[in-house]
Amino acid sequence: FTGFSMEQGVEAYAILGGMPGLWQQFNDKLSIKENICRYILDRNAFLYEEGQRIVAQELREMGVYNTILASLALGRHKLNDLYLHTGFSRAKISVYLKNLMELELVEKVFSYDMDGKSNAQKGIYRISNHFVHFYFTYIYPNLSSLEQMGPIEFYNCYIEPSFKYYVAEYFKNVCTQYIEKWSRWRELPFEIEKTGEWVGKFGAIDVIAQSGDGKTIAGICNWDKPMMRYDDYEWLLFCIKKAKLQADYIYLFSAGRFDEKLRLEAAVKQILKLISLDEM
Repeated sequence: FTGFSMEQGVEAYAILGGMPGLWQQFNDKLSIKENICRYILDRNAFLYEEGQRIVAQELREMGVYNTILASLALGRHKLNDLYLHTGFSRAKISVYLKNLMELELVEKVFSYDMDGKSNAQKGIYRISNHFVHFYFTYIYPNLSSLEQMGPIEFYNCYIEPSFKYYVAEYFKNVCTQYIEKWSRWRELPFEIEKTGEWVGKFGAIDVIAQSGDGKTIAGICNWDKPMMRYDDYEWLLFCIKKAKLQADYIYLFSAGRFDEKLRLEAAVKQILKLISLDEM
């Protein structure tokens, strides 16, 4: 997909994940919007019902699974949130989540194991299959509108307003993968042994990477804002404190620009690295 820019590559990855069969449906000579409209939203396209096909392959009682997946896509990630939204019993939801996890459609999110456990969220679930996530975020809840609208009108109405926020979650995965790649290429200050994230009650650390002897890189990733600001850096420092983490290096990834105060700070502090899309 050499025709895609780095930004388009991240957007396509957020929709298609690592499934080559899905990527074969996209065309890197078209924009991401054109690809979505032509190859997903067109009712004659192969991917039009693929989100539902992926889920239905191994499962029965699709009404229950669809309700749970749609709730997860809406941001209801805790068991109690799902219980309040769906009306299903907690025991029933747990069984269905277990089935979805066995099929690698849903994952349970565990925060990086650190001392700040009291400030970390527990029991968080999210959709792990990218295309299923895209389908249940945009298509499944708006099927009746899709049947009445053309693909472009549907995209403009339902996808475009929040698409950057959707992609932002997957940009974190991309940043973590680059950290791991740079480690293999020995381009980091130390060799990485494990990576993860910390999901706090009041914030998050998007990327945590540690060596075998405990040296640590902590980072956050900005996709949806045009500029990463100094207060974003300060918020990361707050989260690092809450997680009771000792960060030897801080990496700030941004699809947009960095403000002047951040640039000056990075020029003074060697442990602070500012990484743009051009450097990935």
